[in-house]
Amino acid sequence: MLHQTRRRFLSLCSACVLVSWPSLLGPIAFAERVPDLRDVPYGPYSRNLLDVYLADSQTPTPILIFFHGGGFVAGDKGSVKEDLLSQCLQAGITVVSSNYRFILGPESAPFPAPMMDGARAVQFVRSKAKEWNLDPDRVALAGGSAGACMSIWLGVHDDLADPSAQDKVSRISTRIQCVIGYGGQTTLDPAQILKHIGGNPAIHPSLRPFYGVRTQEELQSREKQDLIKEATALNHVDAGDPPMQLRYRGTLQDVPLAPDARTNHSIHHPMFGKLLKDAYEPLGLLCELVCDDFPEKRSEIQFLKHCFEMKEAFSEPEPETNAAFGCGPFLCQYSAGRGSDDWQHARRCRNLRLSFPKPHLPPPRVE
Repeated sequence: MLHQTRRRFLSLCSACVLVSWPSLLGPIAFAERVPDLRDVPYGPYSRNLLDVYLADSQTPTPILIFFHGGGFVAGDKGSVKEDLLSQCLQAGITVVSSNYRFILGPESAPFPAPMMDGARAVQFVRSKAKEWNLDPDRVALAGGSAGACMSIWLGVHDDLADPSAQDKVSRISTRIQCVIGYGGQTTLDPAQILKHIGGNPAIHPSLRPFYGVRTQEELQSREKQDLIKEATALNHVDAGDPPMQLRYRGTLQDVPLAPDARTNHSIHHPMFGKLLKDAYEPLGLLCELVCDDFPEKRSEIQFLKHCFEMKEAFSEPEPETNAAFGCGPFLCQYSAGRGSDDWQHARRCRNLRLSFPKPHLPPPRVE
């Protein structure tokens, strides 16, 4: 009986996310293009697998790592956005699509397990830079729904590298250069979601197993409140975070949603993106929100080219390298003859936190 109940719950979670998951990215089927490398293991678990689509280039290529959606209970790395995949390869950007552990089922584990798998995928891909002709300094993340939630969280979180680890891959940085999210959640705090969006008081069927609880009441414990705080991307935003382009269906004008609103609507609401945009802008950071209220200014591939400073998309002159400004193990994109106290450098450089923790970032310069 318990097994049947668990199976029904898994089916409900999958149905809730998969009905709307394709609509967030447009028509999606499994990618028609055959990966150059399929089912590459990047960790110890059965779902720690990557597909790699290598861009044809004589020089090391930027990388887009894609995480599928599915409410952390379903989905597969084969569901890459086909047009984005093609555009990236044509532009000379290698695409990696990653599976990760679910929160229910075999080898499952609650938060932070899926996010830690995502971090490991970033580290592993960087470790293959020479073998796969990749540029480890130019890594972007993208994903839909749960995959967008992971990408956003990894984008704003402190570096998850472990400098003292015996495993060389674990010592590699998890900091990245930009994020594209489709219907992603920027907070997983039930109180915040109900306050800013509304909808079903239970939020989503995946919420409780995501935190490893059976009832909403268990989420009120101090331990789980600390876990909720850690899982909420908004709590990690600071001046060193990367540009984001967050894309949603619908309008900001329909909140608060009624308690009987469709869960698929509330959990992918554009207000999630607006909350991050509001957190980013006072820090001078770039967050492009795309929804009914904020029309698209540039496509995903244009955004990637801008963030990767690819010549055809970035009109500023090439800076002179200033080797005196060290920014950790990866080449800094912004060390352009500026002094080490330059706030513009500190704000824009995604690699500063490879060498310095958050409190050591310099304060804004008052002009």
